[in-house]
Amino acid sequence: MRTFVTTCWSGARPIYQPWHIVNVDRMLRKHVTLPFRHVCVTDVPEAMEAAGIEAVPLWPVESAYLPPQTNRHYLNNWVRLGLFDADLMHQTLKIAQHDYLVSIDADIVIRRNVDHLFRETHAFKILSFKNRCHLQGGLIGITPGAISPNPWRVLHDDPVTMDRARSRWGGSDQALLSELFYERTVTGEFPVWNEDDGIAINAQFDHVDWSLFFRTGHKKCWDMRMPEAHEYYAQCDRDPMTDGRAPDPLPPVVDPRLRYHGARGALAYGGIAGLRAFRKLQIDKRKP
Repeated sequence: MRTFVTTCWSGARPIYQPWHIVNVDRMLRKHVTLPFRHVCVTDVPEAMEAAGIEAVPLWPVESAYLPPQTNRHYLNNWVRLGLFDADLMHQTLKIAQHDYLVSIDADIVIRRNVDHLFRETHAFKILSFKNRCHLQGGLIGITPGAISPNPWRVLHDDPVTMDRARSRWGGSDQALLSELFYERTVTGEFPVWNEDDGIAINAQFDHVDWSLFFRTGHKKCWDMRMPEAHEYYAQCDRDPMTDGRAPDPLPPVVDPRLRYHGARGALAYGGIAGLRAFRKLQIDKRKP
C-alpha cells in the first residue's frame, strides 16, 4: 500500500493549518489514480479529522542532539525522520510490512497526472535537483526499516553525525539526510526524482512543462503574489477571490531583513563580493 504522509504542527513557523492539508489531498486525489492512503501527522488531529483528513498524533522527538534554532537553522522538521523507523510506523501509522510511504510537502502545486512518480516503490528515494548539491526533503519515498543507517536512530544516538550535518548542510531533517545519503544518490545506489520527472522548484523556468511544483522559502504558493498562485487555487478547486490567503508571517527567529536564503540573499545584501563569499563558504563546508 502507498501512503502519502503530510505533516502539520505548530513549530518555528506555525503557518500550516488543516486548510493547507485539505488542498494537498484534493490535488493528490485529482492527479494520482494509483490506490493510496493519505495520512497527516499533526498536533491537531481532531481538527484534521473534522476537515476530512485521516490524522495521527504527532510523535515526540526526544533527541538530546537537536541544534539550537538560528537564522540558518530555524526549521524543525525532525519528526519526518520517524518515517524511516519500522517500529514507530507500525505503532503510529499502523502500516503493514513492506508498505511504502511518500512524505510530501504541503507547499506544492500538482497540475497533471503524477502516477509515474509513485508507480514503483523503493527502499529509499528522494528529491535531488541537478543544480543543487544536496537532497531536498520535500519529497521522500521510504520503505520503513529498509535502509541503513536508520536516520531516526542517528538523530537520537549519533551526536558526531548530527554535528557534522549541521555544519555542512542547511535545513533540519534535510541536512541529516544529505549527510547520510547524498553521495550514495550520486553514485546511483539510491534513486532520485529531479527535473527529468517533470518536477520544478521555486522558479518555473527551471522546467516550464512541470507536473509537480515545490515552493520553498518564506513565500508560499498560496500567497497571491506568487506566479503559481492561480494554478494552486485552480488545482485545489478554490476561488482565489474568496479563499486567497494573505502573506504568511516570517518565523520569529529570522531577521525580517533577510528576505532571501543562500546565494540570492548574499547577492542582495553583499553584492558580488557577498556572492563570492557565499560560494566559497559552500565549497569549504563540503571539504572533508
